[in-house]
Amino acid sequence: MSLEKWAEYGWLKAEPTSRHEIKNLLTIIDRDLIAMNERHLKRLLSEYLSYYHEDRTHLGLAKGTPLGRPPSGVSGRIVSHERVGGLHHRYDRAA
Repeated sequence: MSLEKWAEYGWLKAEPTSRHEIKNLLTIIDRDLIAMNERHLKRLLSEYLSYYHEDRTHLGLAKGTPLGRPPSGVSGRIVSHERVGGLHHRYDRAA
């Protein structure tokens, strides 16, 4: 579904900075995932924002995450956690 279609739902009626971020997220979802309706889109946005703040590393934070993330153990099997419908993954070491 195109950005214009999502705009009809009122998603792009925010402040300019927020609108820019929302358009970026919608582009990612439009390009890589299929949102079936507004409720599904809201769930995808929520999952992406959780991923962005909890799992995605940021160079400006010395490869940390905005909400912080406890370090994994130094040994053990590596476990993959799917994020955003499998579009992204977070890897940790099992205890």
